[in-house]
Amino acid sequence: MKPNGEKEADSNAEVVESGAKTGISKAETLSGYCVLAPEHPWHGPYHDLEYGFPTSDDRVLFERLTLEIAQAGLSWLTVLKKRAAFRAAFDQFAIDRVAAYGEDERQRLLADPGIIRNRLKIDAIIENARRLQIIRSESGSFAQWLTDAQWLAEGQWLTEGQHTPHKQRIDRRVGNSGVGSRRLRERSEWVTLFRRHFRFVGGEIVGEFLMSVGLLPGAHCSQCPVFERIKAASPPWLAAQRHREAVCAVDQDAQTK
Repeated sequence: MKPNGEKEADSNAEVVESGAKTGISKAETLSGYCVLAPEHPWHGPYHDLEYGFPTSDDRVLFERLTLEIAQAGLSWLTVLKKRAAFRAAFDQFAIDRVAAYGEDERQRLLADPGIIRNRLKIDAIIENARRLQIIRSESGSFAQWLTDAQWLAEGQWLTEGQHTPHKQRIDRRVGNSGVGSRRLRERSEWVTLFRRHFRFVGGEIVGEFLMSVGLLPGAHCSQCPVFERIKAASPPWLAAQRHREAVCAVDQDAQTK
């Protein structure tokens, strides 16, 4: 069902969107999304060419975060259909331009029928652009900030009073800044980090954003043909997994000597 109660004309689209309408993420309905999205006029291109692929383009990253915020409470199909209008309305997601928006631009967005005219979401998108300016001034780019945030150095999780989950392997060879222990940031810790730095970012929004740009696994089921292309693109989650496997192999080799 669409938000206004009108039935989807395409029964496949209904199934694909059922996750979003019941509060279940695309990742939690993976088999359905990977089966039904291909060849769908809207879901297909996103599923086949974008979802889960890594990117270092700050505009793309800002757009993905914005679209995930825009989707809250709505279907992903609705967002995809309005994507071109979002790009036009937000200056192709040029971060500095959006950050400079004043009251005139804000009112323009609130009056634009092509986008999702939610006051809280629009205010958050503009504010997030401003916060991204700070992040880029400190880290060089949004992409680099995300890369740096992927790993937690020992001092970081101890300072925050967090404990390493037993299932996590600690890499005791190299930390974020030299020798030391480190581990991958947990999904819940990503959410905490995003809530400190951005507005209108809950667990679902953060999780979907991170999966969509390859920082967390789960965008595609392993049987999906796109999954092999994702692996070939070496997304950050896979690179981290391979790194940990290599460290494990070195440790095992050392123990046998």
